[in-house]
Amino acid sequence: MSTSSKSISSIQMGKCFSISQGTAWYFMQKVGKTMKSSQKYTLEKLINVDGFMVGEK
Repeated sequence: MSTSSKSISSIQMGKCFSISQGTAWYFMQKVGKTMKSSQKYTLEKLINVDGFMVGEK
């Protein structure tokens, strides 16, 4: 999401991770909010996310 000047669409993300468009949109909103709140603490190296859980409790 943050490697390009334009973000990936929630439709594309949903297809990529085999999740619904709505779930992808919600995930992207959460990530965007987190990225905005952490502007004060910028990352200096590449961060990779190996995976994430959707709907698990």
